[in-house]
This record gives sequence, C-alpha cells and structure tokens, in this order.
Amino acid sequence: MSWQRVRGHDALVQAFARAVRHGRLAHAYLFTGPPGVGKHLFAQELAKTLLCEGPPPHPQPLSPEAGARGGSSFPFSSEAGARGGSSFPFSSEAGARGRSSFPLSPVGGEGLGVRGEFEACDRCSACALVEAGTHPDLFQVGRPAESLELPIELMRELARNLSLKPARGRGKVGIVDDADDLNDESANCFLKTLEEPPPRSVLILIGTSPDRQLPTIVSRCQVVRFAPLPEPLVAELLRQQGLEDPQLIERLARLSGGSLGQAMALADPALWDFRRILIRGLTAGRVDSVGLSRAWAEFVEEAGKEGAVQRRRAALVLRLLIEFFTDALALRLGRAPRLTEAEDLPALEAVAGRTDPERLLAVLDRCLEADQQIDRRVQLVLILEALTDALAQQLK
Repeated sequence: MSWQRVRGHDALVQAFARAVRHGRLAHAYLFTGPPGVGKHLFAQELAKTLLCEGPPPHPQPLSPEAGARGGSSFPFSSEAGARGGSSFPFSSEAGARGRSSFPLSPVGGEGLGVRGEFEACDRCSACALVEAGTHPDLFQVGRPAESLELPIELMRELARNLSLKPARGRGKVGIVDDADDLNDESANCFLKTLEEPPPRSVLILIGTSPDRQLPTIVSRCQVVRFAPLPEPLVAELLRQQGLEDPQLIERLARLSGGSLGQAMALADPALWDFRRILIRGLTAGRVDSVGLSRAWAEFVEEAGKEGAVQRRRAALVLRLLIEFFTDALALRLGRAPRLTEAEDLPALEAVAGRTDPERLLAVLDRCLEADQQIDRRVQLVLILEALTDALAQQLK
C-alpha cells in the first residue's frame, strides 16, 4: 500500500494516524530536515491518504458535521475548524516557546504496525489522479529551475486555487516545495492563507529548517522534523536503485549524512574523477590556485545552465573535499581515516605529514564557510576563487 514507499519515518506516520483518528489534523505543517530524506514523498503520500475516496481499511466514525452533510470530510476537530487554526497537541516545551512541534512517538523505526490503519487504497480514481499529478484538489508549487526564489506569482496562484471550493468535495491539499526559497514578498503573500485557511484544507510547506522561514510563517504551522535516514537503510535503498559495488555503496551511505538524495548525487562518477584532480592539485608541491579554481568553475558549469544545479554540484565537490581533509586530520592525530580508499593514502600521508592540526582545522573551517556561502547564493566564481586561494595558503 501507499505508505510502504516511505522508509525510515514510521514514527511520523503513526503520529499523523493518531491525529486523524482523533480528528485533530492541523491546517498547516512545515516539514523540516535534510534534503533527500523523503519529505516530499511523505507529503505526497499524506495528500493521497487525505484525498482518497476508497473505503478505509478500518472504518472510522465521521464527525457530526460530516454526518449532517452525508459525506466524508477532512478530520479536523471542531475547535480547530471554528478558529481557523490548529488544535494539534504539542509538547509543553513547544508551547512555552510559542511554536508548535509535531509530537513523535518514543518508538521509531520500521515495522511499527501502523500500515493499513492510515493509508490510501491506491485503487480509487482519486488515488490515480494524485499519482498522475492531475488531482483537481491537490496543488503543488516549487521554485522554478531558472529562479533563485519562489516567485510571488506562484504563491498568489496557489492561494487563489485553495480559496475555491473542492472540485471532488472531500477537501484540498497544497504542497509548497522549496519553502526555504520564499522571499519576504512571496511569504507575506501566502501569510493571509495561513492565517485564515480555507475550510477543509491542509497546507504543507517543505524546507530544511524553521530558521530559514519567517517567524510569522513558522508560528502558524506545526513543525514536523524529519531525521536523517540510518546508514544501513541508505545502503539498502542504494541497492534498490541498482548500485552493485559494495564498497561504493558503503562509502556513499557514510557520506550521505542520512540523505538518499545526496547519496544518489554523489554516485556520479564525474564527481569522483574531478575529486582526484582537485586533491592532486591541492597536494602538489606548489598549488596553482588560479588553475584549480578555473577547473572547478568549468566543472560545475558542465552540470547545466541553471544556477541551482551548478551550486549543487559545487557543494557536492566540497563535501568530498571536506571528507578528505577530515581524514587527513585524523591521520595527523594518529587515528585511522574513516572514509578514504587505499588510492588516497599517499596524498593523505603527504598532507598530514607537512600540515599541523591547527592548519588542517583552519582548512576545514574555510571549507565549511564556503559551503555556507554557496547556500547563501554568494557568486559562485568568487567563492571558488577565494577558497582555492585560502587552501593554497594553508597547505603550502
């Protein structure tokens, strides 16, 4: 059934099942967590479950309001519906902060037995429409590939669509991907919809952290935190994606940070080829920082014309570089490198032998600073030029 595609988040499925069972589904959620851990897939499965028109596996009593209409509706509590806000229960700590947080079950992991109690039938026409991306009551928006921000026009269109009556009568679901890229204008445009949500609607914003959102947005959403996936699960999912090399799978799982999306992106052989070029250049007797920065810029430009794609590739190379210097620091301190392959040992030993721990820490700090600059959309060429120059100074 539908929730079987969502791996590693059974505790969240169970929490949503309890919310629906008790009629306490919130009107707006903010999904946060690392990219590539399944937030968007979870949102789609939640939307399909809420919009499903087939018979539930275990029939649930309708609310008095639904019974009076003679049809089914979204399972909001009457209190929440009356005030247009969320009545989802949250911890006292979250309440003290003035910010609601999604309560997780103390038991997590796979196989909790929640499948079947709260899931779509995957057989009715509504489920088929959701899968095809053509359901008239499901609206999804995201940052265009050629843009750095979510345009206000998209948010206006989403608000307008949500204000209309449901086409199929059950309710409406709006999914805002790339919520981190809402600018002040587009976020404030959507704020009115969050403050006065349309009846029988659920809004889902998908980002990485509440800190990346306006406080006025966060205060009107239930925050649902998605944890990184366990390394064994990432490795299993990589095998399901067709990867066969056990050593590569193990290394990608370690480098992934619990993100299947990052693991799949790091599986690109071109990344590892350029990594070798970069490490060879940085560990040479005399570092050509200008040539390395130019080669790095050309490599990221090969990913495509869109700035977001180029930044993604630059960040992936930087992730591999951070891994290399972390292993060099471990070797310098007399510890075994964690991720390095045998072919990297000569370069590692060369760097560790001539660079003291303080300078290696400075190298890692500079790499992390560059990663933050990429995330903040500083001009990419300037980031790469400054970084390679700083590394050349530290490693000479």
